[in-house]
Amino acid sequence: MIINQEFVKEYFKYDDGLLLLRKKYSRRCGVSLDTKVGSLSAAGYLRVSIDYRKYSIHRLIFLYHHGFLPEKIDHIDQNKTNNKIENLREASQSENLTNRGLNKTNTTGYKGVSFVHKTNKYIAHICKDNIKEHLGTFNTAKEAAEAYDKRAEEIHGKFVYNNATISDI
Repeated sequence: MIINQEFVKEYFKYDDGLLLLRKKYSRRCGVSLDTKVGSLSAAGYLRVSIDYRKYSIHRLIFLYHHGFLPEKIDHIDQNKTNNKIENLREASQSENLTNRGLNKTNTTGYKGVSFVHKTNKYIAHICKDNIKEHLGTFNTAKEAAEAYDKRAEEIHGKFVYNNATISDI
């Protein structure tokens, strides 16, 4: 079965971030018509199974509206289950990785900032297209975070998700 915009529009209808079943695509499809489709994956994305193959709902919604599938699709607000079309945008792998919050292992509370025990100072660093850039050494984590934020605005543009954004949440 080929999944394209025509298929998605024939079998599903879009309703404010949800896909509802318009028409059954196989006898095994156990969902009633006009019912939302999708279940939560281990990674936190909504997915649907079509002929034994899993498809992410956000990718089907993007295809439904735009007629093509980009390399990556970014959830602007970082909410993996908010699949409203206005929350989805085309992105490269690098752009998609840019729009994320703090790593689970972060100990400074700031994105792009690490503490160096040997010098008792903080360093700021940023990545773009798999290239890590050292931004300097600082006495405080806040100073390092400000350096990160300034550079992030310059190189990441609309995909920037920096410390100012994190503190607004």
